[in-house]
Amino acid sequence: MFVCLCFAVSDKHIKKLIETGAKSVRQIQDHCKAGTNCGTCINQLKAEMKAHQDIALCNSPAGCGDVNNENSLPIDHWTNAISCLQ
Repeated sequence: MFVCLCFAVSDKHIKKLIETGAKSVRQIQDHCKAGTNCGTCINQLKAEMKAHQDIALCNSPAGCGDVNNENSLPIDHWTNAISCLQ
């Protein structure tokens, strides 16, 4: 699926950039120009970044919502993360 129609940038390309080290929307823009023309795709770029961060956090030592773990995140955080992935 195309995320940025102006520069024909796909969601797969965006995910690859994030997986290989892009830490911000600006870094994605610098690499592939997505979000630098009309701006319609910026919300999708932000959502991809957030989804990746939520997945990384889930895989962190803090865990994925263990109720006995004081470092775990509140359930509403995980609800938002899951909705981004669907």
